[in-house]
Amino acid sequence: MVTIPNGDKVKMKTLRDRLIAMPGVRDVSLCFSAPGSGANVETSVRYDNHEKDEPWDINMKQADDQYVSTFNLKLVAGRNLMPSDSVTEFFGERNICEETRYRIASRCGWKDAEH
Repeated sequence: MVTIPNGDKVKMKTLRDRLIAMPGVRDVSLCFSAPGSGANVETSVRYDNHEKDEPWDINMKQADDQYVSTFNLKLVAGRNLMPSDSVTEFFGERNICEETRYRIASRCGWKDAEH
């Protein structure tokens, strides 16, 4: 695991291509940190137009579409990230996904979040 701070997309793709071409290299993910790492970018959450943030924070890890396979992660639902050069998707830990699903269902007037 090597943390690489450069955000230049062309250089990052070139680096990934060169690393994956090296003998013995099985997987490469250009990411901020490994899944179990304590290195996180933390942010608060505020739903709708609430005056206050929720009483919990979200820890974020920047990653690419190779993160799941490189770290052998198992998704309990959904699909992997699509290749992209900008942030268009995210994964969520089970608890935050359930809370978000509940809030969306409630706002839509559904009786439960299974719709």
